[in-house]
This record gives sequence, C-alpha cells and structure tokens, in this order.
Amino acid sequence: MEIQVNIDCADAESLRTFYCAAIGYKPHGELGNYRSCVPRARGAGPKIVFQQVPETKVAKTVSTST
Repeated sequence: MEIQVNIDCADAESLRTFYCAAIGYKPHGELGNYRSCVPRARGAGPKIVFQQVPETKVAKTVSTST
C-alpha cells in the first residue's frame, strides 16, 4: 500500500526543496501546480505531494455528517 501526504502551499518548489533536505527525501516529479518527493529508500516513508494554491488558509474546512 502506498501512503501519500498532500500539502497545500504558496510555493511548492521551495517547500519540496526544504523537505528533501530536512528529511532526506529526493525530488520525484512535477506536473502543473504539483511537486512531489519520495524517500531515497523505497518503502521507507510516504510520498509527499506539494500543491501550490493561490489562497492563503490557516486551516482546512472539515465537514462531518451525522
């Protein structure tokens, strides 16, 4: 099973560069507003995807059904 963590951000390339250096990941790919990085050793952690978004938010809106 592949685990993926998605992060909305203002500057996807800079954040990917930071995380690659901070946690020892390597850049994996890019498409449009998306950049990703993966662990250097296969299966050693989740894939991280950075999605560049135009708006600034402090939290996601979460809805629950009852």
